[in-house]
Amino acid sequence: MTKRRSVSTQTTLLSLGTAISQAITAILFIVTARTSHVEVFGLVATSIAGGIVAAGLLDFGFNSLLTRELASGRVSMTSFNSRAKSKLLIGLFVSVLWFASTIQFGIYQAASSLVFLSVLTFQTVLVPLRADSRSFPITMLFILERTSAMTLFFALTSLGIVHVQSLIIALLTGTCIAISSALMILAKAEKNEDKRKGLAWPWHGTKGYGLSSFANSMQQLDLPLLAAFAGPTIAGIYASVSKWTQPLGIVANAFATAATPFIAKSSSTRAAIQDVKKSFWLILLACCGSAFMIPLAPFIVDLLLGKAYAGSVEVLQLLAFGTIPAILNQVLATGMQARSYDRQVAIISISGVALQLLLIIFTSSYGGALAAAFAYCTLQFGILITLAITLVRKLRLELNN
Repeated sequence: MTKRRSVSTQTTLLSLGTAISQAITAILFIVTARTSHVEVFGLVATSIAGGIVAAGLLDFGFNSLLTRELASGRVSMTSFNSRAKSKLLIGLFVSVLWFASTIQFGIYQAASSLVFLSVLTFQTVLVPLRADSRSFPITMLFILERTSAMTLFFALTSLGIVHVQSLIIALLTGTCIAISSALMILAKAEKNEDKRKGLAWPWHGTKGYGLSSFANSMQQLDLPLLAAFAGPTIAGIYASVSKWTQPLGIVANAFATAATPFIAKSSSTRAAIQDVKKSFWLILLACCGSAFMIPLAPFIVDLLLGKAYAGSVEVLQLLAFGTIPAILNQVLATGMQARSYDRQVAIISISGVALQLLLIIFTSSYGGALAAAFAYCTLQFGILITLAITLVRKLRLELNN
């Protein structure tokens, strides 16, 4: 194992890599949206989202649990490899069946199966690097994945290939390049590992993390449900800006990832807060960035998308507003999971996402993309209030004991 960096250092590195990755993703989606019919773009965006959702569902907490177990030394790399191979073989089988059953409806629908397999594989091979706190190579892999995709995207479009097709091909190729690079890094670190062990059941002990992962994956169904109940045109309006708020949450995600080992090893929840509070300013900075986007939304949408997407302005404003509690939720949920409150976090997350999706189903037919954005805000504020109440109760319980 390598020497573990501080929470601040790891947060900064992971934030940098994710920020560049998300920025490039946003650029690719913006260029594709501007040069494609709204309905076609909505279909492709829905297909990509569907593949990501499926990858999260099949993972079912595997990545989070094995990251924790590898870091603590309770699981060896040999055991991890055995479980990971089983998981990926099952994923390959699912992907082949998915592709074969959807190709008759069109290549965009079938592309979901390829997105599913690539995301599943990439996230799995990153687990040992996360467990070993190797934030620098992870950052480089994030950047490599998206810069490769961007280079190929513009190369394909310059050759006359339509943008929606170029987007799918570029994203898949970029992920494959990153997977290959990650495997080369891991191969050097595993020279002395015993590779003779066979397959093993991947999801042993993942129930707590799995339910939370399931909730997070189900949240990605907002776009497919919006397309189903309000039409692909409305879905295109929503999808055109739905990715723009993601960079605002990357600091929270990086902070949560970096802080988990420190929180888990603390003697109490209060001690855990003391261990990581020096980096809290990064979370406040992310919240301020989200708030700053709200008044700038009209200008940003007009500049990047044009008049055809004027209906996306209020959608972006609501999404930016909802991202403020989403940032806080990421930190609270991950910290509470590290303190063995994963069951409570799972119940809260599943309940919140269920409410969000029900709101989309029953309101999007007349509320359109704005209804989906409102459902997102409702989800995030509801989860924040419930997590905060739960945390306060746990702190009082520890104090009394």
